This record gives sequence, structure tokens and C-alpha cells, in this order.
Amino acid sequence: MKKIQRILLVLFFVQFASLGAFAQLNVSSSLTSHDITIGDQTQFIIEVTFEDFPETLVFPNMENTQLPEAIDVLSFKIDTVFSSSRKIEKLRQTLTITAFEEGSFNLDFFQIQYRMPNATVDYNYISQVPPQTLQVKTVAVDTTKAIKDLKTILQEPKSWKEFMKPVLIGLGIWLLAAIIIYIIVRLKKKKPILPFIQEKIPLKPHEEALQNLEILRQKKLWQSGRIKEYHTELTDILRIYLTKRYYFHALEMPTDELLYTLEYKNISPELLPQLKKALNTSNLVKFAKFQPLPDEHDFCFSNIKQFIESTIPQEEPQTEK
Repeated sequence: MKKIQRILLVLFFVQFASLGAFAQLNVSSSLTSHDITIGDQTQFIIEVTFEDFPETLVFPNMENTQLPEAIDVLSFKIDTVFSSSRKIEKLRQTLTITAFEEGSFNLDFFQIQYRMPNATVDYNYISQVPPQTLQVKTVAVDTTKAIKDLKTILQEPKSWKEFMKPVLIGLGIWLLAAIIIYIIVRLKKKKPILPFIQEKIPLKPHEEALQNLEILRQKKLWQSGRIKEYHTELTDILRIYLTKRYYFHALEMPTDELLYTLEYKNISPELLPQLKKALNTSNLVKFAKFQPLPDEHDFCFSNIKQFIESTIPQEEPQTEK
């Protein structure tokens, strides 16, 4: 690890009333561990205690110290210790160091620079503390044995997402298989695949016509003065019914031609005169602005409805085979 080149800090500015040329400093140092293995870390602690408070105090620049080249400074921090009167009494600099060479290394102490209040020059304090000895040991290697890792490979614990993925895939496969089996069974039984969706059965011609007549009756068109619209819808319902029931283009035929065609459709003769009267009344309303009486409106509606109901085809009874 590359050695830190500069650790230069101005610690504090404390104004104090007393004056003096020199400060009484007491410097000590220690190691948290004197014996380490190559690559391990220990802490080198420098403590400065003083009686007269200096204005500035600077710890030594690591570049100019007597630390051996094999020692690398990883980090440092400076702590202050206060007395009960909240005045600074002690400054502590903690250096985290390591070494990557085997051997015994002396950590000699160095000078500290300070300045007293109202002074114009800096003073250097050279410590007389005995050096701290750091013993760095190497790792014993047995060359007769095979090379192996210092530690086994650690398996990262699996998260719930890793467990859910195969579970969801499995459920998806089972669901798809169940859907396929369900469709095959429903097709074999000739049942709708989605039973809740009912297939719309088309209405028979007479059912559709009677349904539309009821809708027309509820609209009450002629009662609200919409007479022409009422008779137009009434005759259209009849002509659509005849087209679907007897398979001829009743919508495009004049009234006389329509009645003439119905004479050959096996219809009861007594139904045609009443139907003819209803159609002629509607024609007068649509083309001649005729204003029928209320009973005539009901007459046209009743006769057309009766004609439809009388011409409903009879279903042939099914015989057992």
C-alpha cells in the first residue's frame, strides 16, 4: 500500500489570557500491538499533554519523520480530551499502520511545532520518548504440502427471488397443461369451452317481429304526435317478417304486389282483407298525410300482430327412431 505522503493538520486555535514564551509539553507514544503478521494492522498513538495552552500546535509531517520505509500509514485521526472546565488538556493522534516486510522496526519519535499566544515565532519540541518497536512476522509456509486457499469459498445465501423463479415456472407449466386438458375434454363432449359465455341464439322471424312490435308499442309514437314514424316502423316490421318467413323481397314491393304474392303462400284467406286495410291506412299516413283516429292506430297494430301470430310455422313433432 502506498505510504501517505502528507498528514499536516492545524489542530486548534484557543485564545487564553496568560502569556509566556514556552509551553510545558509532555509527549508520549504507544503501540496497540507490538507483534503483527505481514499485512495486519496496528495503531501508533501519540499523546501531547500541556499546562500552558499554545495558540497553535502541529503534529509532525509524516514525510519528515523517521518511520521506516516498510511502514505504511493507512489512516489517522486526532482526538481531544477536555477537563471539567472544558479546556483542552490532551491531544491524541492515532495512526493506523501496517507493514508488508518481515523484520523489527523502531518507531522513533519526532519534533512537534507550536506557537504561544501573542508570539511571532514557532517553537519546536523534540521528544525524548524511547522508540516503540514493531515486530512484523511472516506466515510459515510448508513447502512440502500442496498450495491451497487460505479460506474456502463462501456461498452467498440465496434470496427468496431465486426460490420463487423455479416455483413460478413450475406452476406455469402445470397451469398450461391443465388448460390444454380442459379444452380437449370440452371439445370431445361437444360443449362450449367457456360455459359462462352463452352463445347468442338467433331469434326466429316471428319472435323477432313480435319483440319489435312490443318495443314499438312501448315507444307510444302516435300518442306523442309522431304518427308517420309510428306507421313507418309498423309496416317495416311486417315486411321484414314476410321477407324472412316466406323468402321474397317484401321490403321492395308495393302493397298490391305484396298482397298478390301472399295469396300464393298458403295463407288463410280471412287474414288478407284485414292486413290489406292496415297497409292501406299506413300508406295514407305516410304518403297523403292522413290523420287516423286513435282506434285506427290500434286497428293497424292489432291486425299486423294477429297476422304474424297466425302465420307462425308449426313445428313438426319428432319421432323416435
